[in-house]
Order: sequence, then C-alpha cells, then structure tokens
Amino acid sequence: VEIQRIVKEYSLVKTFSFHDKLCEKAAPGQFIMVWVPGVDEVPMSLSAIKDNYCSFTVAKVGETTKALHMMKEGDLIGVRGPFGNGFSYMKGDVLIVGGGTGLSPLAFLAENLSKFGANVTFLLGAKTRCELLFLDRVTKVSADVATTTDDGSFGLKGLVTEYAEKMLAENRFDMVYACGP
Repeated sequence: VEIQRIVKEYSLVKTFSFHDKLCEKAAPGQFIMVWVPGVDEVPMSLSAIKDNYCSFTVAKVGETTKALHMMKEGDLIGVRGPFGNGFSYMKGDVLIVGGGTGLSPLAFLAENLSKFGANVTFLLGAKTRCELLFLDRVTKVSADVATTTDDGSFGLKGLVTEYAEKMLAENRFDMVYACGP
C-alpha cells in the first residue's frame, strides 16, 4: 500500500495512514503486520480507521521502525491483516488506562465505545507532556479524562497505573481496558 499521510506526533513517534479494504473492517485491538521493503516486518496496532484511512502509530525504537520513520508520503509498505480478535465492547461505565504508544488501540477503542453507548473514563499516561498521545481525540469522546506524566509536566505526577489503582478503589466500573507499559 502507499503511505497516504504521515503525522509527527512528537520526535520519536509518527502516525502513518493508508488505504486498504481489509484493514478498513478491523476492530480496535486488532493488529497488522507492516513490512518495510528491504528491512523487516513488525506488528502494529491500528490506532484509527476514519474516512477510509487506516492508521498505525509507531515509536522509533529499532531497525525496522527507524527505517519506517525515514519513509515519506507516497512510499510503499506491505500490510497483512488485520489479525487478532480485538476488544469486546461493553456498555455501562468503562475505564480505559494506557500509556505511551499503548494508547494507540485505546484511543480507537474509546471512539468506538462512545458510539456504542458506553460512559468512558480515560486515564492517559506518558513520561512527559510532549509524549502524551491522543489527548484531543479521547477528550472528545470520554466523559472524564485524567492525565499523568512521570515528570509532572502535565496532569498528575506519577505513573498512570498508580492513579488507576486509586480510581478502581473509589469507583465501580463494568469493564476496564488497558494497554501500555
């Protein structure tokens, strides 16, 4: 497939968008295999499907993802999938907890859950404010959004899992979804 759009989320993370009829039918939590010609193939969670664009968000951490980050709009990548079962949807009060690029499938999930009729509380975590992904997206579809950063540069200082423990001790949720470090 041809890379249609590339969005730089921050220095080490980019979102790549493309068109693919099979991937357009994917559910949040499913993944694809992305092949960078001449390098290797890596699994990637889908971070969005909107307006016939399928997207995945990737951090530059290894040889294949570094090669992917050097690609430009119009370049070709291989895509297989989607694979996996995806998340099961639950109505009622749901808590979504994620950090880092683990937020990719969860932002996609929150958007779908809000259409499904769930009341979504979303806890987002990152190391720093500049590494906090998809805050605008989840704010549009979640009843309550809280953020944490390891260094305290935005939201609460500390790990998102620490705040999740507090939320779970004080509130009742019908389902908890999580992904990330």
